[in-house]
Amino acid sequence: MGRRESTGPGDDADQGASNRILGVAAIVLSAAIVALLIGGGVYWWMTPSETGLPAGQFVEFTGTLVDRIELNAGSLKDWNVLLISSDTTRADRIACYGNRQIQTPAIDGLARQGVLFTQAITPVPITLPGHASMLTGLDPPRHGVRSNGLFRLREGVETLASRLGANGYATGAVIGAFVLDAKFGLNRGFASYDDDLSGGESPTIYGYRERRAGSVNEAAIAWIRQHAKEKFFCFVHYFDPHFPYTPPPPWDQQYAQNPYDGEIAYVDSQVARLMAALDELDMRGRTLVIFTSDHGESLGEHGERTHAVFIYDATQRVPLIFSAPPPFPQNRIVKRQVGTVDIAPTVLAVLGVPPLERPDGISLLAPPEAGLRSMYIESIYPKLSHHWAPLLGVRRADYKFIHAPKPELYDLRADPHELNNLYDANRALAAQMYDKLREMLGADPETAADVQGNLPVDEKTRAILSSIGYVVPTTAPRASTRTAALLDPKDMIQAQLILLKAQELIGNGQYREAEQLVREFLAISPNDPEGAQTAGRIYRHLGRLDEALKWYGKSARLGHEPAEAWAGIGGTYVLKKDLTKAAEAYKTALKIDPRNPSALIGIGCIYAEWDRPVEAMKAFQDALSYGRGINAGVAYLGVSNVHRKAGRTAEADAALAKAIEVDPGNPAVAKVAASFSEGAGNADRAIEQLRKAADTWPTTDNLCQLGRLLMDQKRYQDAVTYLRKGVALDPHQADLHYQLGTALLELKQAEQGAIHISKAMELDPNHSGALSQAGILFAKAGRFKEGERLLKRAVENDPNSFLVRYNYALILANLGQFDQAAQQLRKCIELNPDYAKAFCKLGLVLAEQGKQAEAIEQYRKALKIDPKNAEANALLKAAGQ
Repeated sequence: MGRRESTGPGDDADQGASNRILGVAAIVLSAAIVALLIGGGVYWWMTPSETGLPAGQFVEFTGTLVDRIELNAGSLKDWNVLLISSDTTRADRIACYGNRQIQTPAIDGLARQGVLFTQAITPVPITLPGHASMLTGLDPPRHGVRSNGLFRLREGVETLASRLGANGYATGAVIGAFVLDAKFGLNRGFASYDDDLSGGESPTIYGYRERRAGSVNEAAIAWIRQHAKEKFFCFVHYFDPHFPYTPPPPWDQQYAQNPYDGEIAYVDSQVARLMAALDELDMRGRTLVIFTSDHGESLGEHGERTHAVFIYDATQRVPLIFSAPPPFPQNRIVKRQVGTVDIAPTVLAVLGVPPLERPDGISLLAPPEAGLRSMYIESIYPKLSHHWAPLLGVRRADYKFIHAPKPELYDLRADPHELNNLYDANRALAAQMYDKLREMLGADPETAADVQGNLPVDEKTRAILSSIGYVVPTTAPRASTRTAALLDPKDMIQAQLILLKAQELIGNGQYREAEQLVREFLAISPNDPEGAQTAGRIYRHLGRLDEALKWYGKSARLGHEPAEAWAGIGGTYVLKKDLTKAAEAYKTALKIDPRNPSALIGIGCIYAEWDRPVEAMKAFQDALSYGRGINAGVAYLGVSNVHRKAGRTAEADAALAKAIEVDPGNPAVAKVAASFSEGAGNADRAIEQLRKAADTWPTTDNLCQLGRLLMDQKRYQDAVTYLRKGVALDPHQADLHYQLGTALLELKQAEQGAIHISKAMELDPNHSGALSQAGILFAKAGRFKEGERLLKRAVENDPNSFLVRYNYALILANLGQFDQAAQQLRKCIELNPDYAKAFCKLGLVLAEQGKQAEAIEQYRKALKIDPKNAEANALLKAAGQ
């Protein structure tokens, strides 16, 4: 453990009966290493009942009311197509849809120059399946993607990109988040699919990155420039409005009270930038632009914090705008129900390209059929992630039916917020809509409970998907035996908030507080796969490794995301120092998913420990190749370690620099980088590296290390600032209280300092640093006997600390126990021969014993080490030398 010399509160204090200056120095322990791992005509004002907006929020956008896109098929033959998806964007949060608290001039401009649909519905409130429906024109049961992470687009399913590519279009996509990674199949038909997030600006606690809309635009505009002389289809995905809501400046300040709107306003600015690029290239006149979203956001409605669990309109209604210059219709509004499944069929019809085979969507150029259109909606997230009942439904413009253990029926015109369940009052209509659901599925909805993912998922994949939805149809309108065994998500939504809070605490490093919440959650939802995995993670970080293995094992047995569970098991066995079992667990995870970045990094570290550098390097390189930026910094640390062990210092330093470049806020990267900087004598650089990590992703270990380095530079107030943050994150960590107490004592805040030193000893009765500092405090108060008992325990617990022995010796000397004091000082010198102060104090002790010649010899040794040592010079002068 690293040590530092401190001029503690007792140092150079007159403690001795013989008027000798026998000061008491303090010791600071180092932090623990962070574990890896719109034209003329009739104008129409939309009303709240027609838009679904709260009363009083009228839409100021006006336009001609129509029932379709009034354009003949093929009218835009050979035009370019730009599809913009703003992830997690509610329609009613955009100005042209009625939000008076936001400015979205670019999106509003698209609406004025095109057709705005007021009731556009996504079939699923989850990113991957939502976009799959958008690009295939199919509902989730047909394209096969029922959730994030666990599913891949079914083989043989044609996409808009593949159909346009076969008809002479250049096809390209730029993706903003890992959830749409090519591994999930949405790259089908795209000649260029830019999903490389390794340069993303926003690394998270899970290691993955989200590309800001500005970075997405950089790549998209470059691709458009490259294909400016061709007809093209470009799909642009902005992830920004997804939780957590962190808009960049100046939107963070402009929308400080509503950062979700701030994210949408920022996206609007990037839509404007994309349109400006089209204008600059003189391409706007031949480009059809579609603006939409994969799903909305609950924002607390029905108790749901974000999305994925429920299928109410808060998450199912999305913006949909088709925009182009004439001959495309201008300033039109369509209020009938349409869907994102209609995008692909409509684009193909506008361009005059042959349609997709048997789509669920329709061309919005065609006049609507008579009667009310029924649209399919679903979420299986509750079943796959929590073992709760899945939700399936049918939505019409007038009513919505939700199939659940407690079925639901809502009158959308009279009750747009779906607050009054009419199921019991109108079972006949519910039965009618249930029959329609069976027809749309082509099967009994009950069989949906058996849906399983068709793609293995790894630990990091789950972690980086803020919400994971899985489609599983449930039971008939009357509860069946099968459904009765499943909990209704409506009854569990408050429990989910408990789990979400626990996961937030984990992200902040507050594992003890998270444990209390996850225990409460599991008492409510005992067979919960995500809850079990969360518990395993908590107990692993708390060092309760057998409990961690128990919960990871349960998660694996529940059959949900088994690679994640095995990766957790592997990491736990690493902490148990059983590398053989850890390797077996990581290999099991890699059998399930050979591209699992977490397991690749884990097995790479084990190979490096086993001196198998070739295999280790391959594992780290594979993690970098497959990870798309997931834990890239940690993977580069692994590469650096392999090079360093082989003596390739330049290559090791380059890999370490790359780790810092790609993940400056990652605490594991910061820890290693700071250690190298400190070892090279560059404490300022080490402090800066740790400060960046603390500002991005604070952990108690790095805050503790940062506090120690700041105290080394006598920057005690700065140290207190960061150490208080650490204590706030985890008030049960003895090292943090010890460091904070020491810093406060240096600032002469004795009472507060003593409180934290006492707390450190309460949390860890054998904490040598706290025992030593407490002993100093007793000595300072003249209570040497009590101080001696504490310092003796400190020496017993940390016999190799020269400073602990030094402090112990000084108290012994003050008690007149000169022989024992001399013995401790000699041991101190043995442990650190360059500690000049120990020679001076030994000389003083010898002088007290009447051994003047030996004392003078010790003073001279001190001067040999430090010729400017004032104490040694003064003592020699006093001795007549």
